[in-house]
Amino acid sequence: MKPLWTGAISFGLINIPVELFSAASDSSPDLDMVNGVAANLF
Repeated sequence: MKPLWTGAISFGLINIPVELFSAASDSSPDLDMVNGVAANLF
């Protein structure tokens, strides 16, 4: 996965690299799990 933003935080002489990634995932829900839960409701 490619970072959305790349930068660095510095505290005096210390430099810490930082990468920001998206928290959302592109995967679709597993419909077998949804159907199993819905079947138990009825």
